[in-house]
Amino acid sequence: MLLSGWKDIANFCGVCVATAMKWKRQNGLPVYYVNRKPVADPDKIKAWLSKQSRA
Repeated sequence: MLLSGWKDIANFCGVCVATAMKWKRQNGLPVYYVNRKPVADPDKIKAWLSKQSRA
């Protein structure tokens, strides 16, 4: 099941909406848009978070 909207994505990451949006802009958080709404795959987010924590 996909995460839909910045609030869901941010909650999944354990951060506020502003931080999730910043991560997308500056660090490539794997979020894409469907009908102008942000959507993310939880598995890709987990992999991205794991990669970031190792950097």
